[in-house]
Amino acid sequence: MPTIKKLSLSVLCLSIAFNLHAQSFNFGPKAGANLAWLQHINSHGLLEASQAFHAGAYGKYRFNDHVGLQLEVLYSQQNSDIEHLGGSVTHLFDYINIPLLYTYHFLGGLQLYVGPQIGFLLNAAQIQKITHGTTTEVDVKELYKNIDASLVVGVAQTLLWGISVGMRY
Repeated sequence: MPTIKKLSLSVLCLSIAFNLHAQSFNFGPKAGANLAWLQHINSHGLLEASQAFHAGAYGKYRFNDHVGLQLEVLYSQQNSDIEHLGGSVTHLFDYINIPLLYTYHFLGGLQLYVGPQIGFLLNAAQIQKITHGTTTEVDVKELYKNIDASLVVGVAQTLLWGISVGMRY
């Protein structure tokens, strides 16, 4: 559907990461939940957030007690649902996202971060469900850009055993 534009498939994430320490360099796995929306031009449907997930790994270099740089590589599902009178349309997107984040650490484990992110579109599909009818799935990858650039901002809290919980947009 050429009238569909990405608002920002930027992701509001709830992430959990486990730290493995090596002096001022930390690395480990990362996983969490995503919420995503699409902006539809001239759509009379009800736009709803769709839940999905992300998983991957990160590495963080801390220059001192407060400042660091974090690189992540994440597989990310970023989906969207639209309810219409006659059914629904679901858009399914699979990305590899690579954020590079400037991190600032406060005492007590609180972290703020900001930085650019580049996303590479792997798959895009549209599933249309008609009420009391059929379901069709169409590959729509050619309708979207293969590369998505965005800005990430977020906050995280390091808990016991080096586990971090965070949210980002």
